[in-house]
Amino acid sequence: MLRYIVCILFIAFGLVVSVALPIQAQDGDYFLQNYEIPLNNLDNKNLAVVQGNNGYLYFANTKGILVYDGVFWQIIETLSTPYALAKHPSDGTIYVGCKDDYGYLERDLNGVEHYRSAIPKDFKDKLGKLKQIHFLGEEVFFYGEQSLIKVQHKSKKYLFHWLSSTRGANLLSEETINYTGFFIHEQQPYLNIRTKGLHKVAGQQLQPLMHDAERFKNTAIRSAMPFTKVRTLLAFDDLQHYVFDGLKLIPYRYQAEDYLKANLLNFNYNIDDNRFLTTTLTGGCLMLNKADGAVLKVINYQTGLPDDEVLALTLDQSGSLWVCHEKGISRIDLNLPLRLFSTYAGLDGNVTCVLPQPNGQLYVGTSQGVFFLTKVKKFDEVKGFIKKEARYLKTVETVTKVVQIQEPIADKGNNGLRLNYQHSNEGRKAAKRQIRTRESTETEERPTRTLATTQKTVAYERQEGRQAYATYSIPYVYKPFQNLYAKAKQFSAVGNQVFVGTNTGLYLLNIEGEEGKSLALLEDVNVNYLFPSTSFANTLYVCTDKGVFAATKKQGFWEVFPISKALREEIYSAAEQGNMLWLGMDGKVASLQLNEVLKPIGFGEYTLEGTYTSNSTLRVIDNKVVCFLSSGVRVFDGKKGFVPDTSWNPYYDARNNLIYDQQGYTWSQKDGQWQNLQALNKNKPAFLAYLGLFDDIENLYQDAQGNLWVVNQHQLYRLEAGANIDPKVQFALHIRQVRDKDQKTLALQNLVLNFDPKGMSFHFQLAAPYFQNERQTQYQYWLQNLENRRAKEDWSGWSEQNTLSFPMLPAGRYRLHVKAKNTFGQESPIQVFDFTIKPPFWETMWFYALQVLFFLSLLVVSFFVVKRGSRISRVLTLVTLITFFEFLVLLLEPTVDDFSGNIPVFKLVMNIILALSIAPIEHWLRERYNKGNTATPATPSADDVPSEKVAD
Repeated sequence: MLRYIVCILFIAFGLVVSVALPIQAQDGDYFLQNYEIPLNNLDNKNLAVVQGNNGYLYFANTKGILVYDGVFWQIIETLSTPYALAKHPSDGTIYVGCKDDYGYLERDLNGVEHYRSAIPKDFKDKLGKLKQIHFLGEEVFFYGEQSLIKVQHKSKKYLFHWLSSTRGANLLSEETINYTGFFIHEQQPYLNIRTKGLHKVAGQQLQPLMHDAERFKNTAIRSAMPFTKVRTLLAFDDLQHYVFDGLKLIPYRYQAEDYLKANLLNFNYNIDDNRFLTTTLTGGCLMLNKADGAVLKVINYQTGLPDDEVLALTLDQSGSLWVCHEKGISRIDLNLPLRLFSTYAGLDGNVTCVLPQPNGQLYVGTSQGVFFLTKVKKFDEVKGFIKKEARYLKTVETVTKVVQIQEPIADKGNNGLRLNYQHSNEGRKAAKRQIRTRESTETEERPTRTLATTQKTVAYERQEGRQAYATYSIPYVYKPFQNLYAKAKQFSAVGNQVFVGTNTGLYLLNIEGEEGKSLALLEDVNVNYLFPSTSFANTLYVCTDKGVFAATKKQGFWEVFPISKALREEIYSAAEQGNMLWLGMDGKVASLQLNEVLKPIGFGEYTLEGTYTSNSTLRVIDNKVVCFLSSGVRVFDGKKGFVPDTSWNPYYDARNNLIYDQQGYTWSQKDGQWQNLQALNKNKPAFLAYLGLFDDIENLYQDAQGNLWVVNQHQLYRLEAGANIDPKVQFALHIRQVRDKDQKTLALQNLVLNFDPKGMSFHFQLAAPYFQNERQTQYQYWLQNLENRRAKEDWSGWSEQNTLSFPMLPAGRYRLHVKAKNTFGQESPIQVFDFTIKPPFWETMWFYALQVLFFLSLLVVSFFVVKRGSRISRVLTLVTLITFFEFLVLLLEPTVDDFSGNIPVFKLVMNIILALSIAPIEHWLRERYNKGNTATPATPSADDVPSEKVAD
């Protein structure tokens, strides 16, 4: 008998004590999405970003203005490299600051955006790089280190400019100077000038400000950010921060001064009344609390950002943060109730399963082992986990090899020196040359590239900088359980003890002090499923590739043994009803009736006929044994065995895997919607809609606080309990462009086209700038023929296809109705687009009138020109009627089709009626004509009477 008896005595204190703080004490990292730009010959560097009123994102790329609408990426060409972007608050005009140029974006009638330079044609001064744009009422300021330009917003006309060198006409002085900062505080522009200090911009005058003159004269303003309604936060290039109230500077202290000194401050960005971001060139960005300067969150390479050099930021309409960095573009959802937990250092392999404990301890299983999350206490714990050091450093091994050669012993004979070789009886040499090799290896890390392009002296040494980076970026680390190097497949808790099933066996886990320890209870088996018994205390069923086992705890000892020696097949799932244990196998189900010591006293086997060979997933739902298969759902029905049950079809899709690791939860996805099949009679939690953000969910687990833990594409997320989708959130749908069959763009308003006999084909490009899992955005349309008043709404099905094509449209007036649906199921307002295709001349009313006149004239000719009674007249009349009625058939056929819904019987009846009416009409016309031309005969004259012959 195969029996595994493991003697383990756990002290209660050792079971619950852990060095890790409760995981709820920290929030995990933000949900982050990185974008790859599908355009050729494009630089990843974007120096500014802004969102337009249309919802599109605009980036100041080194190759022009990069635009993203949620579907398409495109480049708008500029005259020179753009450095700054800003949206005017009144009408949404997007202004662009470039090198030696400035302008704005405008859209033509076809919906295509272009850059238009606003610089006067006779303007000859060199402006340098215009890196900031500010608005003051109807005035627009473009700022650079060499110049400051003022422009009128509505007219886009140049008003005035100040140059920082003697090359221009509007000079502050005759000496070469340098502008070192510009900001607007309480409707007052300020310009800082090196060696001269801060100045007010009043009209065309620059008035020096004497307060804190030395502070402004000797340093540059690195960043200016609205701090409150009446205060501005200024950051200087010596990393000092001050709050400016219009008269004086008040020092501002923050927690992460050592971090900024080590990572090169770039600029500050306001989020809301309580938070702001400070960005760096080598350390990503920090989210700080305005009240006390405390660090709320770190966003850098360590926490998921592709690069630590942050170049630009903006908040979009949904509150998401767009970050431009050296490697491209990332979007961070600040308001989503989702947090990422797999970015913490220490995890090896891909995440496969998770177990959050009620005491706050988090267990995570991966393809390489099992880990637990713990709070960092000292730098030595994390100095080996700094990701960017592993990214930018390469390991160089120097191997020293020493070779020693020992020849056989030499002695002197009569003939001089000789080697003392001994020979065997076969005459071969017994003594050989001995060669010994000794190696020593030294390892050294050498940098492969610099961390940033900006050259600046850092105030801290490298070791202090590393410590600051690691301390703020890595507050928690994962530690492994010792002697466990297998793929974790499922966790299960029995009481306060935690088990994990792996591809090599079953292990018991325990955290002692700062170490995780594991003990093998069952080895050399592949565990498929763990199921804690509800009928037998301290019992865990273990389904493996070698049958089913039971792990039981008796008097502090754990015993693992096979439940049935005869049942050695692979078991995939298990379910329990009282003392009846149901086991899911390959194409069949077995039942074991167990006694009080878990020995089988009854056995049953049910073959699932008519099904594809597949694993049987068993669950007990509403006191019924339900078997989920790839061919459908079957329910146990006494003597009938497992019979098909179609009532599950609305909730179960056999193409999607079930997730059933947690007792009381059987997660199923149907039509993109997730639900717990064991709670169908309860209200569906609203927060499940957020699961639409994930493309490949592998595991789900709901903790005691109601949070839902999600394993998606080998990453671990936590969805906060009680999260709701905002029903007021709306997103706009745009008909981005309309193109004909030659891909020529057409007007987006008052589109009227002439009919082309070769065919009229239209392609409508749609864009819905909703950026949360925008790949899942779907579209629906209805093309209405305005000339058919009886037509009803006929919407298409939802599709992810964002280009609508209509080939071979006939002439007519049309109205296209389109709408979009985001990943949460919310629909956009309906967008309507009218267009007209003019008919060809032979389908116009004036041409129809000419045809009627022609047939009438032909009919008149047949009656009045040809002689009465002539056969030719009758035939011509008949041909004229037939031709006229055929013309009527062609004219009326579309109307009949619309009225009858294209039913052939109506068309046949119409043709029969017209055919039967031709002969009576022709006969009636002939009679009318003959009657009109019939008169009373006149008395013949003498001349008309023939002469008679007289007889002689």
